[in-house]
Amino acid sequence: MDSMIYKSADDKPLGVRSQLVRQLASLNTMPESQGGTVLFGPGISVRFLDESNRELTGDDDLVCMVDVQCTHDLESELANISLVRIEERFPLWKRAFEPEEQTPDDTGQFFDIKEFLDE
Repeated sequence: MDSMIYKSADDKPLGVRSQLVRQLASLNTMPESQGGTVLFGPGISVRFLDESNRELTGDDDLVCMVDVQCTHDLESELANISLVRIEERFPLWKRAFEPEEQTPDDTGQFFDIKEFLDE
């Protein structure tokens, strides 16, 4: 499964988990059931992580990283649209890595990043 990790450029927390859940709801990304820890949106799932890559579940937890995954290969176009909307809505979120290869317009495609392709 392909994954994109976001964090702040200065490694400070991105916010409180409950606040980020509310903000992502405006992008049609939310838990399947009330109290769920994984959020689902068009073509993606979202998990909130601490500085040690542990999944956060508490509403008051400080989020250090956000893991956005494509839910299925057939939904890659939807996932790309969701990523664009997330990056527009959360401009302080930065990709935690840079793709090795750049496309001619100097942006990497989410599903072309080698570290996150299924082998």
